[in-house]
Amino acid sequence: MTGPPRVLVIGVGNEYRGDDAVGLAVARRLRESPMPQVAVTEATGEGGRLIEAWSGYGAVVIIDAMRSSAEAGTVRRVDVTSEPAPACFSHRSTHAIGVIDAVEVARAMGRMPGPVILFGIEGACYGAGAALSPQVAAAVPAAVEAVSREAQRLLQAMEADARA
Repeated sequence: MTGPPRVLVIGVGNEYRGDDAVGLAVARRLRESPMPQVAVTEATGEGGRLIEAWSGYGAVVIIDAMRSSAEAGTVRRVDVTSEPAPACFSHRSTHAIGVIDAVEVARAMGRMPGPVILFGIEGACYGAGAALSPQVAAAVPAAVEAVSREAQRLLQAMEADARA
């Protein structure tokens, strides 16, 4: 199937705050191998802009740094379509409000785009001017692969729904 993008992948982060830039790193790698019907963009994580960005898409995949008790570089997938994310994703980030806050506001406003999948990558260092930590940089290829598979899975599900 061809046509306009139906899935939006959003890499969230601040490239000047260490591991907070991991979502941007994943998005930039995904752009190196474009996928049909999948748009890739970057965002700072500001809630209103995220909600506007995903308007008109059938599904969204968001990649952002997370803070939990997991090892740095751990990649976690959570479907936040109909249920709130686990508490470890509810951290306040360097963004005005966190990504999860934006999802919950969109849910309350009836502005969810369809499936919303969050990939969180456990960070280690969020210092100003820092680069990605070695553990997080090493996790980027696995995150790119996981997000690519997820986008394809979402497209296949939308095609199946359209045929039904």
